Amino acid sequence: MKTEELGQEFAENPFLFAGYRGLFANENDEVVPEENTLPFLRTVLFLPAIFGYLIYQRVTTSLTSDTFSPSQYGHIISITSTSEYRSYTLVEVAKELEAKGEDVLFLCSPSGEGRIDEWRGIAETVSHKQLHGTISLRTLFNIPIKSFRDTYYLWTELSTENIDRRTFVFVFNLIILEYVKYHSIEPVTLGEPKIHTLKPMPYFLESTSKENVYVYQHGTQVAYPEQTWPGIEDGQRDIDLKASVPYYVPLTYFVWGDAWKENFKRLAHPDSTVVVTGSPWYDSLASMNQQESSKDIDVLFISQSHAVLESKLTQYEKMVEMLVAICAERDLELAVKLHPRESVEWYEDRGIANYVCEFDDIDTALVRSKVAVTDTSTAFIEANVFGTPSVVVDISERGLQEIGPTKNVYFSQSLRGLEDDLLDALESRPVETENGRELVRVGDSVSRLLQCIG
Repeated sequence: MKTEELGQEFAENPFLFAGYRGLFANENDEVVPEENTLPFLRTVLFLPAIFGYLIYQRVTTSLTSDTFSPSQYGHIISITSTSEYRSYTLVEVAKELEAKGEDVLFLCSPSGEGRIDEWRGIAETVSHKQLHGTISLRTLFNIPIKSFRDTYYLWTELSTENIDRRTFVFVFNLIILEYVKYHSIEPVTLGEPKIHTLKPMPYFLESTSKENVYVYQHGTQVAYPEQTWPGIEDGQRDIDLKASVPYYVPLTYFVWGDAWKENFKRLAHPDSTVVVTGSPWYDSLASMNQQESSKDIDVLFISQSHAVLESKLTQYEKMVEMLVAICAERDLELAVKLHPRESVEWYEDRGIANYVCEFDDIDTALVRSKVAVTDTSTAFIEANVFGTPSVVVDISERGLQEIGPTKNVYFSQSLRGLEDDLLDALESRPVETENGRELVRVGDSVSRLLQCIG
């Protein structure tokens, strides 16, 4: 099947896309984010488990008077994380909308509930869990029927060799979960509200009109050339199946800077609207840049050893070895900043754990550093906001160099160019920026966002 043909199927029934994410994850030996919070998602135990839970929630809701009372809202803002870089922008927009007298509802996923009391101090807030009890038993028992129908359709239409029974169950469970999310938020989406989200998942696309879905950039949305799209013929257009840029439906995207605009246009539906707004989060970081800080670290390596593909591990190891050697030879202070989900064990096994340093956060590390080096971490964007030069070695071949040239970012085409780029960055030799594009538009981003939202 061709990409556009499959896209037409997704456009007509977005819940197929929810299941396709499972096929994609299996094909590429990945996990879906839901696996971090939900047990049994890949087993036959998921259906009875979620049914038991939802029936319990329904009965409890019926017997309890102190429950959330849904009403119509002008704006629903999806909060999926307690981390500032994923929530700050949305919260700032919510504050301004509230100040204008708009009806705003924060919708919290399980991973965003850690600060739910804080969200409630800003606007009316509800968790997915609170809404689960609103699903009627009749609707509930229809969900497995619709989910089986959609799963069977994917199985027969795509007919790839890797769709075995275990995969069928996984896809079936993901579609069930998407229908549960859709029906649980029905009471708060009756008036076709404007939905603000980092990821326009299928249940959002079915809950309001497409022109009312606003997608906020939250990462380096690029194509993944080495990954396989099940059932899609080779040679089709670049697509992003991480659920951040659904290529099959026109939406409105708010991106950080001109450097990202063309990239989003390439991945998104041709009729999508892509607007450069900047980001309130990066505006807040830029204000930190006004504070004086000693640059006591020559080279900061922003590590992501936990996320390196097996096929790229040798190159990643070579990059780290080169950095250690370059810094040792030139008597440069090297510090390694681990990712929050990364263990120091990777460096201990290679005898270089002495370079690993603890920092309060990535921002503190960047402000203290003369140059930052990474492979595909989004921290190079924060470095750009702080005015810290960065060297990006795209080992995973995600095409990050396509967003260049841009000031203060050196995109190394290969490991061979690492040393020269690093020395250029340390000696403040400017990146060639003829026809360069801004990575992040800093300042007044909230105003630009509100102007687009209306």
